[in-house]
Amino acid sequence: MARFLNKPMTLGRAFGVLAGTIVLGGVVGGALGWGIGTYTPEYYRRVFRTESPGFNPVEMGIALGVTEGVFVGLVVGLVVIGILTWQHVRLANRT
Repeated sequence: MARFLNKPMTLGRAFGVLAGTIVLGGVVGGALGWGIGTYTPEYYRRVFRTESPGFNPVEMGIALGVTEGVFVGLVVGLVVIGILTWQHVRLANRT
């Protein structure tokens, strides 16, 4: 196996992975929420059971999408960090 694959998981790399996955999750979640709020606004009206004239499904979709996307990005980032750390330890013990 190539030697370059066994880089240790430093605090900087871990922070970079987390930051990247959180930002990507937030952007993707916000985009999906915008799409749902724009093209199927009745979804959020039914979920929250409201007919209020001040209810904006696009804003609700973006807010929920970003929030959920950030959480999913955090979880994915932690899993990636765990896998990369495990890989480093496993490969280091081989030699």
